[in-house]
Amino acid sequence: MISNRAIRTAEAGVSNETTVLVMLDNAIMTEGLSELLQLHGYRRCLGTSHTQPDVIIVDTATINDSLTLRYPEAKIFFLQTDRDPARVAALLSWHKVHVIIPASIGLQGFKKALKAVHEGQFRGHHARLGTLSGTEPPAPLTGQEKRVIASICRGDTIKETAQSLQISPHTVKVHVHNIFRKTGAVSRARLVNLLSACCTKGEDHEKRKS
Repeated sequence: MISNRAIRTAEAGVSNETTVLVMLDNAIMTEGLSELLQLHGYRRCLGTSHTQPDVIIVDTATINDSLTLRYPEAKIFFLQTDRDPARVAALLSWHKVHVIIPASIGLQGFKKALKAVHEGQFRGHHARLGTLSGTEPPAPLTGQEKRVIASICRGDTIKETAQSLQISPHTVKVHVHNIFRKTGAVSRARLVNLLSACCTKGEDHEKRKS
């Protein structure tokens, strides 16, 4: 006898091979979206060490570079729930994200994005499903730009940053200009407000590696 779930899966054209890990800040949203995806034929990943998700769904509070290190083959879906465009731009410039999804997307649009990933349509970073995002994905920050930001977050001056990174003050200023352009920050204080948490997480990760 064919189950109702199997019938729904066949009708939707969904592959049961797609495993999704939902990691949102809101526990109710995480559980609700996970259950909804299960009902439509997707396999749920609980984040255990032996499970490798195909897709990880995150938001501004849960996005973290450690996810891409732990699950290097997974596609990162960024659920755009934050209404601060500068914060969204800063986070997307810092982190590796494959697909940007607006919070207003419906179930059919979400399934379309998952299907596109399963079929290999999204291979680069910051891909968009048609024009669903509504924001142009920012250029990713370089490793040196991230190190400059970390120095700024520590309260270092231009001169101190140049000395610690062994580059000229002029080069630091060029990096800061590019950082402001990519993140949408208009001041050092705003930059620290947007990305201080990213700097802290990055330093913690480097300590764990050493």
